[in-house]
Amino acid sequence: MKKQLLVILISFISTFGFSHETNKAFFDIIQKEAIVEVHCEFPWTIRSALMAFDSSLEKAKHKSNFETAFNNYIRESLILTNSSGDNLEFIDFKEIENKGHSHANNYLITFKGSDIKTLKNTLMFNIFDHQENYHTYKSDTREFSFSTENGYPLVNLNEEESAISKWWLLLMIIPTIYLTIKFIKK
Repeated sequence: MKKQLLVILISFISTFGFSHETNKAFFDIIQKEAIVEVHCEFPWTIRSALMAFDSSLEKAKHKSNFETAFNNYIRESLILTNSSGDNLEFIDFKEIENKGHSHANNYLITFKGSDIKTLKNTLMFNIFDHQENYHTYKSDTREFSFSTENGYPLVNLNEEESAISKWWLLLMIIPTIYLTIKFIKK
């Protein structure tokens, strides 16, 4: 009996050591005047995604090789488009301090431009069939969340606004109809 309790206790305690799911990444997209900042939190598996993207990294010995590959990976996998249909210009990325998760990699990715209409995010889709990228979009006028996944990597940010407006309209119409019917019956 003591051995069984010990095994159960060790199993329970060992689950606290597991990291976040390896197929989830988080992005805060902040629209500023002439730039867009994307704050990213990747799981440790971003390294595997880079190596799958650029097989020459398996023999790479310098951090600069990984930085160059990451630069190219971002350009190919994170595409922001404005209302004219032009891609926003990727400026740079920099690694930022981890905020609480030692197994996560945090980056600040910067794009030049404004007026984001669409976002296509296929980062880490090359290693996971069920990759989920969670986003929060923030600007002076609005804030909302959405996700991209393998089957749906592209999001029209203008549609998000109209979809949110439609929900509010629907929520306002239902009570109005109810009150109108109640008033007519009296």
